[in-house]
Amino acid sequence: MMIKWSQASSIAFHAMAALARNNASKTVSAQSLAEEFDVSADHLAKVMQRLSKRGLVKASRGPHGGYMIAVPAEELSMLDIYECIEGPYGPTECVFHAKKCSGESCIFGSMIADLDTVMSGYMKKTKLADVI
Repeated sequence: MMIKWSQASSIAFHAMAALARNNASKTVSAQSLAEEFDVSADHLAKVMQRLSKRGLVKASRGPHGGYMIAVPAEELSMLDIYECIEGPYGPTECVFHAKKCSGESCIFGSMIADLDTVMSGYMKKTKLADVI
């Protein structure tokens, strides 16, 4: 799946980095995260809900509520964050739903498979702590 990058993934990566920079003991409000990244508060809330359900962030309610990182940044891979939003990372399939070529060799050669390998390898080995 050669780099399927949604706005939700981008929000998740940036929000997790902001929470990690903030440290695990201080709550950050959804509103302040939405303002920092200039995104819809509703969209950010949906992303944060997914991260919370997977145990990557802790959510608290109330006037001083917000989010805290729940997993040490040194233990959290970029792939963990990506898969929380996009689902399992897998090899790219042909963009055509019906066969358009003989299937014996792709016109792109091994480029797409090579890119998948590089991208998944990078996200697996790169911890959130490495990018903050």
